[in-house]
Amino acid sequence: MKLFKQMEQLSRMHKLIKESRTGTPDKFAQTIGISVRRLHAIMDEMSGRGAPIGYSRRWRSYYYKRPFELIIECSFEVLSEEEITEITAGYKIVNNFSFTAFFVQ
Repeated sequence: MKLFKQMEQLSRMHKLIKESRTGTPDKFAQTIGISVRRLHAIMDEMSGRGAPIGYSRRWRSYYYKRPFELIIECSFEVLSEEEITEITAGYKIVNNFSFTAFFVQ
């Protein structure tokens, strides 16, 4: 499933940034398996949500400017027919899925 692949990529990105061993943007994108353009879009999204990301030309690596933690959670829950009807106001849903990502400073 694409969602799980994206969660794994984000988690791997965080680990490499936290350890200041991403390499250049080209190398980082290649390591994660995405385009440089997509890498910049994700980095912009993370920065916009409060991730203190910097880039050092000297180290040739992205890094966090201050301590930062990324927590990604995914949960599944099996619902009864009654719960499904109550949540969906009569529409039937086969599965319930929720995804939450927390950016902790």
